[in-house]
Amino acid sequence: MKKRWTYITVLLCLLVFYASAQQNSFKFHNLTLKDGLSQSSINAILQDEQGFMWFGTQDGLNRYDGYEFKVYQHQFDDSVSISNNFIHFLYQDSKNYFWVGTDNGLNLYNPITESFRRFLNNKSEGANVTFWDMCELEGIRYVVGGNHLYKIEQGFKIVKIPNSLFGNIKKLQGRKIIADNQRLWIATEGNGLLMYQPRNRHFKRFTSANSNLPSDIIWTIKKINNKIWIGHNKGVSIYNTKTGEFENVSWMTGFSVRSLFVDAQENIWLGTDGEGIFQLSKKGEVSHIKSDPTNIYSLVDNVILSFYQDEFGCIWIGTEHGISKFDMFKQYFKHYVRKENTTNTLSSNTIWSIYYNDANKVIFAGTDKGLDVIYPTGNIDFFKPIFNDKQSAKNTSIYSVYQTTSGKVLTGSDGGIFQWGNNRLTHLTFSNQQLNNDRIYKVYEDKSGKIWFCGRSALYCLAGDSILTFDETILPSVPVRDVVQQSGNIYWVATNAGGVCRLDVKSRKVKIISNAEQSLPKISNNSILSLLLDEDILWVGTFGGGLNKINLKTNEVKYYTVENGLPNNVVYGILKDDAGNLWMSTNKGLCKFNIKTEETVNYYESDGLQSNEFNTGAYFKSKSGIMFFGGINGFNMFNPAEIKQNPYPPKLVFTGFMVNNLKSEKTKKAFTKHLRNINRLLWHTIKTSLPLHLPPYTTVPLKKTNTVTNLNP
Repeated sequence: MKKRWTYITVLLCLLVFYASAQQNSFKFHNLTLKDGLSQSSINAILQDEQGFMWFGTQDGLNRYDGYEFKVYQHQFDDSVSISNNFIHFLYQDSKNYFWVGTDNGLNLYNPITESFRRFLNNKSEGANVTFWDMCELEGIRYVVGGNHLYKIEQGFKIVKIPNSLFGNIKKLQGRKIIADNQRLWIATEGNGLLMYQPRNRHFKRFTSANSNLPSDIIWTIKKINNKIWIGHNKGVSIYNTKTGEFENVSWMTGFSVRSLFVDAQENIWLGTDGEGIFQLSKKGEVSHIKSDPTNIYSLVDNVILSFYQDEFGCIWIGTEHGISKFDMFKQYFKHYVRKENTTNTLSSNTIWSIYYNDANKVIFAGTDKGLDVIYPTGNIDFFKPIFNDKQSAKNTSIYSVYQTTSGKVLTGSDGGIFQWGNNRLTHLTFSNQQLNNDRIYKVYEDKSGKIWFCGRSALYCLAGDSILTFDETILPSVPVRDVVQQSGNIYWVATNAGGVCRLDVKSRKVKIISNAEQSLPKISNNSILSLLLDEDILWVGTFGGGLNKINLKTNEVKYYTVENGLPNNVVYGILKDDAGNLWMSTNKGLCKFNIKTEETVNYYESDGLQSNEFNTGAYFKSKSGIMFFGGINGFNMFNPAEIKQNPYPPKLVFTGFMVNNLKSEKTKKAFTKHLRNINRLLWHTIKTSLPLHLPPYTTVPLKKTNTVTNLNP
């Protein structure tokens, strides 16, 4: 144990760097007042049997179906409304009873009638009784409320356990309670940690005076790996139930820890009072997660009040300013983005080109400002191309970046080629003056080591000391966006308006495949943005015509557009992963295309992408299989092999129906009365709402189609 914590302490020394480098690896979807929450402080979270998420706030109980909130609040003239609006805990017991602890009374929720049964509110006790937490031990429910411990027996009989059993404590001040091996553990606000065994009424109290516990103000407790983790106003302590000793977590000293949680992957989450979250991974690595006002996908707030992991694996985090939802299936896309008022950041969020060196793990990103060199330490150096006086009107964008097999890092600019090295960009001068001034969209190295430049005015090839030029006198159109070698002297060239053409470098002749009537074969669009050669198949990304598949043996062409599952018909970049899938960047997200089945899976900004809109030229696959796609809000880095689909099917819940397009209450009587007039049944899942159109029925003649609409899986 000591070795483990020593290792973590070393990690803490690097925590400032680690947190900075890893901040973007945690992406959250946030819910706040504007989404319908009744109040911002989320004290408790629970998922019920039907799949609804429940949130206890300081002003009402909120039920969330994935789209909207339904709020339950106290009504002074309604005896079956909740007893108080200030919610402290939510608990579903082993018999699926749903308990709600409030500032004034304990409540039992009935999901059928959507009503509440009240216990120990001010009418029965003579004063407000605040209920803080509940647990079960050997079939008996125990709850800490007011300044006492209660147990709930058969028939919902509530029995107060006298404080005399706990020594000289007059006011229990219990805040959290857990059960462990015939024992109850109670965290108190001022009385330290209490251990109570109901069977023999054995009691033990741990305080800062009689143990190594540094504080008597304890906010939360959790059993993790047969140890009791204790969060208090001075950090975190761990009680070893076997040795009876406390161990204080040194790297959490000074942080007030309000909430503790361990997820299904055995990562430990520590929620603090103002410093965000510390996550201790199963491997012993520490990540510090904090709110970033400039990032809409960051943690919503740094005061962490509660945690909950639902049956789908999502972690819901309650803060003082709303809810943050962490979905493990939306964490694969690492996002690099510019942060304002920060020196060590991207020069711009507009990305035109990307290159990654597997050996030294350096990322080169071409932006509309210049070249960013991103080191594995997280440091970023910026280089701006400097043009001569005759080129002063050129912009500073880096449209392409590529490292040759000889190790040269070449970049394409608005005015020729620059080479990066010796901590600067150096403008290369060639014998071809047109190349020196041309905008270069791509740098490409063929199988023989020749370097090609796709330019606005021509296609160029460095062949020894000479430069081969292919302009509009040979090609059907310029600019040239892409080039790829098929074999020997045969290359395929992507043009801006003339389609794709087969270029024989030796004879300088071309064969054009376009959208023209006389073209055989015929592609869907003449504006070509990207090419990918896969043996005898040439994949062509177009600006408006989707994806084209050209069989170079048979000359057959097949088109794939939004009608075939693509998110958009603009295909900026095409990469192939090691499993044989194509990945395409578009104007509406990223598309994974299965070559064999022709099935698509689309990813969007909500999945962690930099934006739904990407940019031409900003795509790259490294030798190790890591992919990069850039756009208008930075760029994404990910390993396709690590991306998994959510295997959990959503739960379907009947919530009501529409009568003549008006929502009707969900009751059996209403359902029977209006069955003949129903035109839509409303169903909900955690993420999906399905208006289900009814098919024709012999005794209820409805002219409805047998389809499901508005499905958003």
